[in-house]
Order: sequence, then structure tokens, then C-alpha cells
Amino acid sequence: MSDPLDEIYLADSPLSRLPLNVLHDMRNEGIIREYVIGSGESLSIPSNSLNDTFFLAFGEIDIVEFRRITDHLSEKEKKRRPVRLSEHDHISFLAKTKSALIRIDQEYLDYYICWKAMNLDVSNSPKSVKDILSNMKHPTVFMNIPMENISQVVQKMHIMDVKAGTEVITQGDIADSFYIIASGQAEVWEKGVYSDTEKKVNHLYAGNHFGQDTLIVDGRRRSASVRMIEDSKLLVLNGSDFKELIGKSLIHEIDARKAKALLDKSDTVLLDVRYEEEWEESRLPGAQLIPLPELRNRLSEIEQQKRYIIYDRNGQRSIIAAMILQQVSVQAFSISGGIVGWPYEIDESSLAE
Repeated sequence: MSDPLDEIYLADSPLSRLPLNVLHDMRNEGIIREYVIGSGESLSIPSNSLNDTFFLAFGEIDIVEFRRITDHLSEKEKKRRPVRLSEHDHISFLAKTKSALIRIDQEYLDYYICWKAMNLDVSNSPKSVKDILSNMKHPTVFMNIPMENISQVVQKMHIMDVKAGTEVITQGDIADSFYIIASGQAEVWEKGVYSDTEKKVNHLYAGNHFGQDTLIVDGRRRSASVRMIEDSKLLVLNGSDFKELIGKSLIHEIDARKAKALLDKSDTVLLDVRYEEEWEESRLPGAQLIPLPELRNRLSEIEQQKRYIIYDRNGQRSIIAAMILQQVSVQAFSISGGIVGWPYEIDESSLAE
């Protein structure tokens, strides 16, 4: 059976301009997904992700909206026309022959192309930093910030050589820097809320970044420790430069009125990131609970194609939670003011047995 990515690679589409190994990397990262549809079968897609675009890899497909065929896609066409979900309320793909569709986040694709173009010419940047970044895979922390800011970040970064066993970040310390692993590996260790026992919560590799969460909100202390497990090379950005050039762009907030309007849509999930004790005392109706310290380890519970509206007590933890979801390509917003500033219904019924 042929690989749909091989087919799209041969076709005339924006994806065909990317190296095949890059497409496979995107597949492994969940940015690209494939749908193989048997002859006579259909795939129904609610348009709940404005950035997602479909390309035909092979076969022939009718596009159906409200039980009416509105368009036709064929592998015989020289140019594989994109189907953008933002242009449809609801769409179904009916396969005339065995067919395959490639689904990709268009914003991510645009970002990847810009990232590669920027790396060809970043003026006034230290050559050593530029060389490292040019060999890295489009760090996702840069995805939602202006390209001119990225250029300034590259100019302000410096390289740090770190020996195996070095604790770069210690839980409880004041946050002062942001890091990207250029080479090497690290482990993330965290003490529990009610225990001093440490638990390994993450493993980081070259291309991963850390230290950003507690830089977003002023005065927050490091929530975990990061230790290098082999000799490594880090790119380091001062905390104040991170806040100015990256942090502001990562904060996606909406007010209570807009949040309530979005929550009326079926593709939106309300997420509470407070502790369970706070949740038991009061909560917004219909909210799902995942405390912020558990969020990274429970990302499998997040529905990739849903929009998430996030709240906490006063709107600080939810900013970090929204940033975490954005980094895995999930649309997420923090409710400014949190539950304290929520002017609508609050469920204060006791959950205690």
C-alpha cells in the first residue's frame, strides 16, 4: 500500500515543496494526519478548527455540504487544490475510489516555511547561535510570535555548555531565564503539592525548550527542577528579554463575555486548572478539571480539534495552561480574571461526600 505522504509529495501543492523527511517529522509530531477512505465511504468533518486545511493525496472525492455535492477533487488534476475548513460550516468527503486526504494546520505550515526562510538571513545575529538554530526543527515556542521578534531573540541569545548532572533549574527558585536544548538531554523532576518526594515528569531532547512557564507571570517560582543527563549545549535568553519578545505573544486572554459566547459552541471545552480542593468548593458549570501541575502529563485527555477556554482563581495559572496547549497546536484561551471575576453562574454545590 502506498504512503499518502509519498503521494502528496509528488503532487503540485505547498506540501510538495517540503522534503519528505520533514513531512514524516510533522506526521510524528501530530501536525499532519492522514485519512484513507474506501470507495463509496465518506468522512464527515465539523469545521471546528479554522486553521486546518485538507489536501488530496490520491483518489477521487466529492465534497458534500448539506447533502449536496459542491465540489470534486481528483488526483488527475495538476494542482491539488486545498480545502480549508474555515470556508465551510460542515463538510463531508465522499470517496469515488479509494482515496486519501492529508490534514494539516495551515498556520503551522506557514510558520515552518517562514522559519526556514528566516534562518537563511538573520542580520546581526551571532553566527554560532544562528548556526545552531538553523539546524534545529522549528522550535514551537516561536510559532505564535512575530518573525521580527524571533530575529531579535536570536541576536540576544547566548550559548551555555552544561555538564551532565547539572541542575539548570531548581524548583522553588525565582525564574530568570529561558532555555532551548541545542544538543543533549534533560529530565524534569517535580515535588508534589503535599510531598517533598520528587517524581520524574518529563524527558527533554534537543529542540525542546524549558523555563518559559514561570516567566509568563511575574513573581512565580520555578514549578519543577531540570537536570541535564548528558553533556549538553543550551541556548539561553534573559528573562526580561523573553517577556518582552516572546511572553507577550504567548498570552491569549479573553474576557468573560467572549468566553461565555464561545462556550455556547459544541466545539469548545471549559477547562478548570485549579486544585481539586478549589474545584470542590466552587466551579463553573460544565467545566472539566485538570490541575495545572498535572496538565503536561495528561495531554492525552485533550481533544486536539476542540477549542479550550481555561480558567483558574484569578487568571494567572490559566495563562500558563493556555500556553501549554498552544504549544501542542490546540487552540486555547485564558479567561481574564478567572472565577473571581466571572459575572455569570457559578456552581457552589458541595462535592464532598
